Amino acid sequence: MNKVYSNDELYRLNPVLKPEMRDGVIYIDDFYENAEDIYDMITTRPYPLWKYNAEEGETRNGIDYYDCRIVDKNGHPTREYFNEHNRILDICRRYWWKGEYTWDMIYEFNCFKPIKEMANELQHYPHIDSALGTPDANSVLNFLVYMDKVEDGGTAVYGGEWITNDENINLLYPVEERFKIEKVIEHKFNRAVIFPGNCMHGAYINDYSKYKDDWRFTQVTFYKPINYEN
Repeated sequence: MNKVYSNDELYRLNPVLKPEMRDGVIYIDDFYENAEDIYDMITTRPYPLWKYNAEEGETRNGIDYYDCRIVDKNGHPTREYFNEHNRILDICRRYWWKGEYTWDMIYEFNCFKPIKEMANELQHYPHIDSALGTPDANSVLNFLVYMDKVEDGGTAVYGGEWITNDENINLLYPVEERFKIEKVIEHKFNRAVIFPGNCMHGAYINDYSKYKDDWRFTQVTFYKPINYEN
């Protein structure tokens, strides 16, 4: 039976947020008040393939792994919606851009699952969301919420320079052949993490076999400082 829900109710934040800044990353555990309902919603729907074009015929998506993306538009954002985001941004302003931000008014989830056995040397393609060298205070902020219950790996931050990103052909890359892992932001169900996107980073999985029968879900939002060119 199809279910009806309110975005404001489903994505309501915990009334008491307890952010912690550790090593340049904000961690907020128990982020959503209704995390179990969100989990039920994302685990009971189909997932469209991401960056997939059957006519090109080069991608490993759908062969070695499934890389999918849920993108639900918030067509009628409410006062509560903006208030909840401003709660998050007020935390961000303690450490980074003090002014206003913009963001896409969508609910976006990365959905990943291996099809074949994967060597752990292969990890998600490193990328940046602001130019390398952008001051942290002026960078786009990556806001992630881990939403699967396997709780393996997290997000790796790498030292190194930008490389051409060919993730549309193959999402996975032998990262440690070229980059040094500086830290891994640890995955935990219903944990939000926020960090500047001016560094090489990417999803990181310690043991792909743990996702043999499960999907990895991460909600993603990008907060972009207004009046600063990234």
